[in-house]
Amino acid sequence: MAREATHKYVCRQVAWNVLTTRQQTSMIKQLQMCFTMLMDQKMHSSTALTDDMGMDLINHPIWFWLFLLQCIVIVILVFLLVEQKINARLAVYERNRMQEYGKKEVDLVNVMKSINSSKELYKELSLKCHPDRYAGDPRQAIARELFRDISANKRNYQKLREIQEVANKKLV
Repeated sequence: MAREATHKYVCRQVAWNVLTTRQQTSMIKQLQMCFTMLMDQKMHSSTALTDDMGMDLINHPIWFWLFLLQCIVIVILVFLLVEQKINARLAVYERNRMQEYGKKEVDLVNVMKSINSSKELYKELSLKCHPDRYAGDPRQAIARELFRDISANKRNYQKLREIQEVANKKLV
């Protein structure tokens, strides 16, 4: 759940990059035109434009609210477009990951033995193959390498069994 929230947060942070350059430029130009129109109307408010019924069109608050509503609609539509593209990319990514994981086979016997028996086998092998047991002996280098492998695979029962066979052959 936290991973999904992180993905959405990161995706929203880079949402601007999802848009094409043409879309970015078009949005910026539209917003700039709207703001300049608003600023021009505010500066020229002394010259009142009137409609057929004599209402002041520039200072009428409805134009400001319509402009604000238009900007909000543009922002919401852009957000929805970006989120749709992000969700499509995430769906493709998740589908590919699931296909990759579906191809791998899981050895449940090894998993169960790794959970239940790997700790005892690790202790036995770490005592048997500890490099300090072979101090001054030519087998110390072999023991050091085996001990590294044992430490790296201490939760994998199958690998520990393979290392035990190698240790029985090389350290006898």
